[in-house]
Amino acid sequence: MPTAWQRAMMPGYALGRLSHTTEFMSADLAALRRWFEPLSRRLIAAVLVAHLIAVPIMFVAIDRIIARTHAELFEALAHGWLIRKVADLERLGPTPSDTAMAAFMDDLLVGGTITYAEAELDDRVWRTAPRPPTPINSDYIHDSFGAGGDQVFGTSAPWRIDGRTGVLRISFDETPMHARIREARMLVIGVMSAYALLLLSGGLLLARHVSQPLHRLRDAARRIASGDLAQRLVTRSGIGEIDDLSADLERMRLELDAFAARLHQKQRLETVGTLAAGVAHEFNNVLVPITLFLEAALDFLGDGHVARTPVARALAAAGRARNVVSTLLTFSGRAANAVLQPMRLGPAVAEGLRLFAGVRPSYVQVESELDPAADPVLADPGIIVQIVMNLCTNAYQAIPASGGLIRVTLANVLERDGRFVELAVSDTGVGMDEATRRRMFEPFFTTRGRGYGSGLGLAFVHGVVTDMKGSIEVTTTLGAGTRIRILLPSRSHEAV
Repeated sequence: MPTAWQRAMMPGYALGRLSHTTEFMSADLAALRRWFEPLSRRLIAAVLVAHLIAVPIMFVAIDRIIARTHAELFEALAHGWLIRKVADLERLGPTPSDTAMAAFMDDLLVGGTITYAEAELDDRVWRTAPRPPTPINSDYIHDSFGAGGDQVFGTSAPWRIDGRTGVLRISFDETPMHARIREARMLVIGVMSAYALLLLSGGLLLARHVSQPLHRLRDAARRIASGDLAQRLVTRSGIGEIDDLSADLERMRLELDAFAARLHQKQRLETVGTLAAGVAHEFNNVLVPITLFLEAALDFLGDGHVARTPVARALAAAGRARNVVSTLLTFSGRAANAVLQPMRLGPAVAEGLRLFAGVRPSYVQVESELDPAADPVLADPGIIVQIVMNLCTNAYQAIPASGGLIRVTLANVLERDGRFVELAVSDTGVGMDEATRRRMFEPFFTTRGRGYGSGLGLAFVHGVVTDMKGSIEVTTTLGAGTRIRILLPSRSHEAV
């Protein structure tokens, strides 16, 4: 049986272990990438990495500046002090006595910063203590601060009296200056630590300030994706880019909400239209034999027959029922009598206004602005007249007896998806609430009392406009009136 070492040396075993190790490393890297996915963690990591690189470099640079400036300051002070003492020594005269020299040497040690001093003239030498193990340079060349590692700085200067030249050598204690350098270094470390901590705290606050509004937008977007279109996407972070993004997303949400409402209304109207078509066909199947039998009965009944009048009334009621069936078929997009052809809407709209003038109340004023150069559209003249009549009738019924205005306009317009001809009817009536506006095109829906309207006028308008590949937009405000805008695709390239 192979030993553990022998198994480790087998190629298959080694490759298996390597593959196993690689899988663990890949899993660790994937977990690390997932941990770094949030923006706040990336900002914090960026701040940490930047300061892990920058702070040591800054500390080394500042530390070198501190050491160099302190060394230069120490050397300059030592040299200046030496020059002053040489001047004091020269004032002792050409032949200083041993007593004067001893007093001078003792005075050198009073400050406590000199570890050794000696003065040499001719063959005589005066010392403050035994000679140090490292002799002081006698060539008037200054030592370097911190050189030798003995915490001693040696320097010398010439001493001239009556043409004779002597040497004053002094060793200064570097320990106090090294202590000051250490204090400065610790102060720098404290300041830089506080700086790093402050910047890290600022990075944490910045990361939170940036990530929180993004998290709010993300949560709101998820709720919208789950169907809550009323969830607002507005946030105020104080960051221009995030606020602009929030405003753009809110506009998109409002457009999506409006589109969803229009889609829901369209689907609802399509469902109602399909139902209306089925009901109309079934109702028509019942009306046909009734009408035929009533017409046959009238043929058999004489002019003076007592039953002729009620049969005629029944036949007239059946005719009105056929009109209802025709309107339902028109709403459902199955109008059979319409003949769509390229035409200009101006004459048909003017005819509709002329007919409406005969039925409008005296307290309602009508204004019109019809562009004679409006592009041709694919429509039926009779249907356009009915549209104008229905819209104007619906408008005047919304105007109170105190009076109001109906305005009809016809013009070319440019929309995002092309060129259209706009037929708009606006009134200064009572307007509609949102619930009424959503149902206004449903068959048999009316806000008027029983017997004052069938609720099929606007349903007819919606059906025929849809047949003509057009669209209807409604703008209404309670107490301020309503504007119905019909857009029909321009056929300016076709002759009329």
